[in-house]
Amino acid sequence: MRCARTPRHLRRYRTAIRQYIEAQNGAEVVFPWQGEEPTMLGLDFFRDIVEIQQRYSERGRRVVNDLQTNGTPLNDEWCASLKAHDFLIGISIDGPRELHDAERVDRRGRPTFDLVMRGVALLRKHGVRVNTLTVVNRVNAKRPIDVYRFLRDEIGSTYIQFIPCVEPKGFRSVAPRHWSRNACLSWAPRRPSPATRIRL
Repeated sequence: MRCARTPRHLRRYRTAIRQYIEAQNGAEVVFPWQGEEPTMLGLDFFRDIVEIQQRYSERGRRVVNDLQTNGTPLNDEWCASLKAHDFLIGISIDGPRELHDAERVDRRGRPTFDLVMRGVALLRKHGVRVNTLTVVNRVNAKRPIDVYRFLRDEIGSTYIQFIPCVEPKGFRSVAPRHWSRNACLSWAPRRPSPATRIRL
């Protein structure tokens, strides 16, 4: 959005970022970018944000940016910048092609799996850190083993987060198998590396 880069809007962001950094007590300050599709704000927007963060970050404090995206808008320029500024990227993907495309389509109803995987490949090419966020829905809930192995082996995600598309109270009764961390570990023919983490 071009409006996000007007002097007035940048002043607002400068104030918000400065106050946010000052309010944090730890050595690491995390800025989470999520909701809708953050990349629609444009690459120049995030370049401005990083510049502002660097201006107000004190010595000895590390600023971290976590960006959640479906990966479809990414290109080489995006990924090079994300790598340069050490962004951690969360890719929204719901499993193998047939499971992902069952629920995640574009505005015209077209499947998005190939576009998401193209984004993942570009992130890998540039060495950007990648995690995954998977919505467990009525379709992929029936195939937890396939989903988990795909995320582990095809995406290479070391932090796998599942969120239910049903009320948490009835989540495990709706899914035909137990969606828990211990169950995830038991699905695989080999255990994931110690660096792999699973969150439900």
